[in-house]
Amino acid sequence: MPMQPGELSEAATVLCAVAILLLPLAVAGLALINTGFGRGRNAAHSMICAISVFSVAALVYLAVGFSLQSYPGGPSLALTVEGRSWSLLGAAPLMMGGHLFDQPALALLACLQLFAVGLAAVIPLGAGSGRWRLGACCASSALLAAIVYPLFAHWVWGGGWLAQLGQLERCGSGALDLGGAAVIQAIGGISALCVLWILGPRQGKYEISGMAIPALLSVAYAGLIAAFFAGSEGGFSSIEAVRTLFQSDALLVAGWLHYLAFDLFVGAWEVRTARAEGIPHLSVIPCLALTFLMLRAAYARRATLAMEA
Repeated sequence: MPMQPGELSEAATVLCAVAILLLPLAVAGLALINTGFGRGRNAAHSMICAISVFSVAALVYLAVGFSLQSYPGGPSLALTVEGRSWSLLGAAPLMMGGHLFDQPALALLACLQLFAVGLAAVIPLGAGSGRWRLGACCASSALLAAIVYPLFAHWVWGGGWLAQLGQLERCGSGALDLGGAAVIQAIGGISALCVLWILGPRQGKYEISGMAIPALLSVAYAGLIAAFFAGSEGGFSSIEAVRTLFQSDALLVAGWLHYLAFDLFVGAWEVRTARAEGIPHLSVIPCLALTFLMLRAAYARRATLAMEA
């Protein structure tokens, strides 16, 4: 009997099932990496967190997440813009209900996603290794598995608007993510960055480096200027002179080191001062971004004034 479109042969089903069962090995390897980079006294806590986070993420995704993710051709909530329907959110039955497991391809997709969301939830553990409790780890993984991961996975894998961009001209085939680099690794990495922003830097660990690294960069900058600036062409009198000056690779690196050293020095000073004054780290993050932007504006203004003079 010929197979219908979307069906899998028995050999393909077995091969896909075996490949899916290899995914927990990636979770185990990531948990070992996080444990290995942490302190020895936190090893047991790190492994327990990895197991708990994976379990919580899988259960929450089973109950709620897959409903919001749905699958291509499945029920979804869409927004119509200029006659085109754009799928924004899945609307499949809760608890993976309905006739999902009547189709081998969809059943394999659901099993794959159970392991994939667990992998995405384990990635942020390394960012806060030894600095957050088991309850906070499980709560953050539940939020990721219930809302964050299903939302983005629907946009890319569930027939959402990113996948539908292929309907437009000059958008190719829409968003494609065959290996999970965007849905799994990117979501896990962004979540890890959010964890770092919330926890802030480790107290007392980077006090010296906040001054030593800018100092070393400044020494390298001074050495390059002393070695290459005297005999170089160009200057700061005009845009053409600046362009000519930075045609030298050594002076171009020197300019980059100058900006980098100054930004790191000022940023480290802001963090130290905020910590001493008891200012929450989350409140410092916008200040760091503004510092990065405003210092660039100050450099540009200084160069403009020099050229006008």
